[in-house]
Amino acid sequence: MQQLFIWGEGFRGYKKVKGVPRMMNSFVRNTLTDCERTWTLYIPNNECVKPQGIYKLPNELFLEISENQSILFDFIGLEYNVKIVSEDLLHFLESKGLTEGYEIAKIINVVDKSGKILKAKNYYALRFYVFDDDFLVYSEEGAVYGKGAKGRKLYPNMTIKSCEKKQIFVLENPLYNYSFIVTQEIRNDIVKKKFIGPYFYTTQEYIKAYNG
Repeated sequence: MQQLFIWGEGFRGYKKVKGVPRMMNSFVRNTLTDCERTWTLYIPNNECVKPQGIYKLPNELFLEISENQSILFDFIGLEYNVKIVSEDLLHFLESKGLTEGYEIAKIINVVDKSGKILKAKNYYALRFYVFDDDFLVYSEEGAVYGKGAKGRKLYPNMTIKSCEKKQIFVLENPLYNYSFIVTQEIRNDIVKKKFIGPYFYTTQEYIKAYNG
């Protein structure tokens, strides 16, 4: 069985990483003065149709971070199937085959709650509408329910289907939705290139990261 890694903050067992804000303290918005975000009303469906009209992701967004800390990260996962990635990480992900199934918006500025611009890297928001849940195998051996997840399970022996060549996965399952799921090879490359993000957990370790 090929070991998979979860690159995400977890939930009740969250571990702080310097320079990486928590999901609950990060917010993307259309402008600094307008909180209306009709694009968030889009609900993904099995037809994998790219959002259109009022549901389309804007070309540019602001990222507001309420934590008082230096901003060093290359990746954080947010609600509404959005992942914030640095320009360098985006290029890396594209080079590894992650080139479709999402909309993309440039982050104009990273700001604090008062609107002050924070010194940061160049970022992009990726909003996924195509998911990879069907490319994985979910063994019931050792599986446990996620706390507060309404019948959803965490799978310590989750692995890739034998015929699948993908190495980076984005799931619609809410227990994993804020993360990238990657192979050992991709995990090693990310560490080698010193991209900064949440902790990497094995599928076994992620149970504690989520449930505490």
